Amino acid sequence: MIKEKIEQLTQWSNEGKDWIEKYKNGFENKDASYQSYSTTLELLTATVASFEKLNAKFDESKKELDKILETIPKKEKRVIKSECSREQTMIANAKQAKNNVEQKMNQNKTAIEQNQTNGEKKSVSQRKRAKLHKQLESLQANKKQLKKQLSNQTEMYNHSIKIYEENMLEIYDRSYELELARLQKIPSILTSFIVALKIDENELNESIAKHKPETDLSQWRQKHFPRFKKKL
Repeated sequence: MIKEKIEQLTQWSNEGKDWIEKYKNGFENKDASYQSYSTTLELLTATVASFEKLNAKFDESKKELDKILETIPKKEKRVIKSECSREQTMIANAKQAKNNVEQKMNQNKTAIEQNQTNGEKKSVSQRKRAKLHKQLESLQANKKQLKKQLSNQTEMYNHSIKIYEENMLEIYDRSYELELARLQKIPSILTSFIVALKIDENELNESIAKHKPETDLSQWRQKHFPRFKKKL
């Protein structure tokens, strides 16, 4: 936003300079009689010079702001982005592994309940009931294994969270220092920008002080109408 405002002010300053130059050139070239307006021409020349200095300050401010935007090296940005992506992938994989075991446990629980329901039916033959019992034993054994896996995966997930937080904190601290260094430079840039808005040029002030319309008109009269003693 600041950069855009500086660019807008630069455009306005350029337009002001162009208008003054056009006005000045009109005095110098359009009509030779205007060349007698020496103090007015000096004032317009000093004004053009002030606009040029103002634009130079604006341009310098824009360049400094561009530097601020690139203060954090691109390589460091890529490293930080890559590390964040790595940590997020690590924690996502750990969570997914835990979720997979939980899903298998739910499926195992449903299978056990279904097995028990089928075994309680009176219509089930002895042979079928024995087969269901054998399946139940397998499901129960699988339940114990899944319970152990879930415990391990939960422990790994909790450990991953701890590692993730430690690593992300280290990344944050590095990013904080880089961003702090960048932001600390902004006040000096804004100060130079504000200073640029204050047109305090000795040459311009002196030209304003020296500007004497009466003198210009007197010189014009003496050059073109020397026989007239009174002002036109």
